[in-house]
Amino acid sequence: MFKRWYIRWCNKRASHKLGWSPEWFGATTFNDNLTEKIKKFQKKYNLKKDGICGRHTYKILVLRRRRFIKKIKAKKTNYNNG
Repeated sequence: MFKRWYIRWCNKRASHKLGWSPEWFGATTFNDNLTEKIKKFQKKYNLKKDGICGRHTYKILVLRRRRFIKKIKAKKTNYNNG
């Protein structure tokens, strides 16, 4: 598999290019913890478990975040209506 430094480098590069941050996965920085969280996310969505948030992982991540935001907005609307 890939070396740890290479995975961190790929994630930093992808983060800059695609616009995500470690916080999106519940991590604070580009380290082994982030890699494990990305692998867990990739396993959950049946993606290649390499620990790198590339294009495919990013697409699923964005779709998941959009659904979450829609749910929050719907709950706020329901609270305001009654």
